[in-house]
Amino acid sequence: MENKNAELVITKLNELGFVLSPEIHYRLETVFSGTYGDVKDHEVRKKYELVEQIEPVLVSMLLKDEQVLFVSKGEIRFRKIIIVLTNLRLLLMHSNRYEPFHQPYWSIYYSQVETLKNSWIGTPQFRLVDGKKMTFNDFPQQDRLTLRMVFQDVTELLKKADFDPSVSQSRENLCGNCFAVLPQPSYKCEDCGASFWTPAEMGFRCLIFPPWENFVLKENHYAWNSLVTYLAFQAMAFQILSHRGFAYAWLILVISNASAALVALNQMIKGRYIKDVSGHVSSEFEK
Repeated sequence: MENKNAELVITKLNELGFVLSPEIHYRLETVFSGTYGDVKDHEVRKKYELVEQIEPVLVSMLLKDEQVLFVSKGEIRFRKIIIVLTNLRLLLMHSNRYEPFHQPYWSIYYSQVETLKNSWIGTPQFRLVDGKKMTFNDFPQQDRLTLRMVFQDVTELLKKADFDPSVSQSRENLCGNCFAVLPQPSYKCEDCGASFWTPAEMGFRCLIFPPWENFVLKENHYAWNSLVTYLAFQAMAFQILSHRGFAYAWLILVISNASAALVALNQMIKGRYIKDVSGHVSSEFEK
């Protein structure tokens, strides 16, 4: 049955003139999973557009003999996230309308997933061994079904094979330059020498100038919005100050700057953002 479904996908890809990277091994019947036996043009086209966008980074991320089983895009806490299931692990990367993929990147071995259940609104929710949760929202209905099927099949196979690699935390950070694992709490890649912003470094800078984080990380589309918001708070504070509301003006500035610093600190704790790759060849994906 699987071979038949794979043949249907290959036929449809050929009809549409779509070519996948020969450097990546796909399980076509689950990557392009529409309704089995009924591979539709629009379903294949939409999934191909997503897969093609991330192929450049997948070529570098995937390990030897690693096969891609599932690809989809959803949201975790209002941030667009691409999830990739392989025969060895889950891969996660950020995405937005300006960039198909960007740092931070994460890897989760199946042995580190305690359960995969529905959240209270029916979306997939992973509970990890270390107690953390990941709830995927804005997830296509068909992909929800395929995700659970693929996850269950791979988990059972790896349990039988006793595949349980040692980790420093359930959701491991990956280097955005060479994609090696960055053990917790490392902020320097031992493989390529890249260094990453620490929570203290970024938090302190954002406490002084809130838009700093977005400009430093070259997230220009967010940076300008952040700058406008910051200037609006500044204008509000000076307006209050002109009416001798000194205490209120300072309160507004402290709250706005401290909030930005806490957000930046939290981001640097959860992910790794490249600070410097000097002395080494930088990946084309480094931000």
